[in-house]
Amino acid sequence: RDLKAKVLEQLGELQTLYRLSRELAYARSLPELGRAALHHLQGPVGADLCVMAVRRGDSSDVYLRSTRPLAPRAIADLEQRLGSALARLGINPPEPGYAEDLEGQPADGVQARVEALGSCYVAPLQVEGQGLQIGVLLAATEREEALTENHVRLLHVASTQITEAAQRLLQPH
Repeated sequence: RDLKAKVLEQLGELQTLYRLSRELAYARSLPELGRAALHHLQGPVGADLCVMAVRRGDSSDVYLRSTRPLAPRAIADLEQRLGSALARLGINPPEPGYAEDLEGQPADGVQARVEALGSCYVAPLQVEGQGLQIGVLLAATEREEALTENHVRLLHVASTQITEAAQRLLQPH
C-alpha cells in the first residue's frame, strides 16, 4: 500500500511538471506566466496561497493566487515573508498593499478566510550557473508543517522551469 501511494504521488508530481512546462513554453508575458505557474502548483502542493515575484528594474512584479480571502494578519505575514525573501536576494520588495485584493470576508458557501500563514516555503528563481536571482516562488498554508518534503521538491523543480521561462520573457527581443 505504501509503495502504491508513493508511486501515485510521484506520478502526480511528474504530471504537474509536464503540464506546467507545457504552459510555460507558450506564455507570452510575465502575467500569463505567473497565472499559469500558480494555477498548476497551488493544488498539487496543497497551498492556501502561492506567490511569484519577479525582479523588474528596481522593484518587482508580484502575482498572487489564494484559495480563500486573507485576513489582515495573513497579509502582514505575507508582506513580511516575501519582503524578507526578496531583500535577501537584493530585490526591493513591492510597496505594501499589493495583497489587498486578497483581503476580505469569504463569500457565501466558502470556507473561512486564511487567518495566518503557518507553513511556508520560498524557492528562489535563480538562473543556473550565473547566480542571477530574478525573483522568488512562495507557497504557504494556514496549517503549520503542512508542506512536505515532496511539496518542497516539486516547488524547487518548478522554480527552475519558471526561471527559464521568465528569463526568456525578460530578454529584449
